[in-house]
Formats: sequence, C-alpha cells, structure tokens
Amino acid sequence: MENGVVIEDWIPCEGQGKPAFASSQKGNELWVSILEKVHAKLYGSYEALEGGVVHDALVDLTGRIN
Repeated sequence: MENGVVIEDWIPCEGQGKPAFASSQKGNELWVSILEKVHAKLYGSYEALEGGVVHDALVDLTGRIN
C-alpha cells in the first residue's frame, strides 16, 4: 500500500470565494490550496502552520535535509 494523505474537497475561503490561506497568483488554479491543505493535515491544522518559516515548509515538501 502506498503512503498518502486523503483530504476532502473543502477549501477554507474568505469573502468573495477567495481561499483564506495560500492561493495561486493566477486565481484559477487550486493546486496551491490543495498542497497547503495536505501540509496542514500532516501537521494537524492550518493554525499549526501559522508562524512557520518558508525554509521549513520547503524541506517538508521536497524531502531535502536541513
């Protein structure tokens, strides 16, 4: 069995249907929001990601060693 993360298709949004957290600059792509949602699920919540640094997130997402 492969390792994976299962998420539902609900993306938290703020006014006018824009994602509340990360989003693509193009505005019509969901991959950024979905990737962030997977990352938040691995850490337990979106709140667990707040205050983090980009370097740590990139290490998590790419598998590079610090």
